Amino acid sequence: METKPNKAFSSIKQGLEEALKFSEGKAGKVNIHKLLTADTQQQLEESFFHKKNNKENSNDLPE
Repeated sequence: METKPNKAFSSIKQGLEEALKFSEGKAGKVNIHKLLTADTQQQLEESFFHKKNNKENSNDLPE
């Protein structure tokens, strides 16, 4: 039975090996996750709330 530290190490090792293969162009199918930065998230929220608050004043926004 694998202990938690060993399982964590194995998972990290696997991820690093996959990243190395990807960087060398040798990876098969991979999933790339792009996270929003804090600034991007804030801009999206401000844009959403701005549109929501100005909905009554604009005819081009959907219902």
